[in-house]
Amino acid sequence: MTKANYFFKLILVSLGILTVTVACGEKSVKQSEKQETVQMVGEQMTGENSSDEDTAQEETGSQSVAAGIEIDEWAALQAESRTDVSFAKMNESYLEGVMSIDLKKVEKYVVYVDASGSTVDEFGIFKPQEGEADVVQKMVQSYLDMRLETWMEEYMPDQKPKVQKAELLAKNGYLIYAILSQEDKENLFKEFELTLSGEADH
Repeated sequence: MTKANYFFKLILVSLGILTVTVACGEKSVKQSEKQETVQMVGEQMTGENSSDEDTAQEETGSQSVAAGIEIDEWAALQAESRTDVSFAKMNESYLEGVMSIDLKKVEKYVVYVDASGSTVDEFGIFKPQEGEADVVQKMVQSYLDMRLETWMEEYMPDQKPKVQKAELLAKNGYLIYAILSQEDKENLFKEFELTLSGEADH
């Protein structure tokens, strides 16, 4: 990648984060509403709706009761749980311009980036369209490779290990990636796997 392309992507990253940060600043959510949302998402993910749970288990057998998780809500809860960073949800322009993701090949997606700029913390989830899993996985992996290849050594050297050890996990028709500390990354992946299996605590 040329330096010109690299700086162009840096500009797009900054614009994407700025846009989302402004949007986030305009939101004001009451605590009671947040608790209600958490409860609702927990019910949607685990199927804890009275007789619906028994029905789902009977119909799916050993299949996950959380096979159709709402990734937007789940990711938002994970982002909110990190009080040490200012996660912001990225928009289409960021995914297409910075990450070079072809969104026509993706059914659902969500990406969060630390908008404060004090860390490189980032994670994202993708549900590829049917038959496009390998293609989407390659696109996401290419993005992670690009992050490392274009890393500027003088830029927050303490954050580089997160980029070097960025990981992409494929699970139950979903792709989840993380540019986080080892501990945070393991916790995120563990929570995601437990949620997919219907065993997560809410």
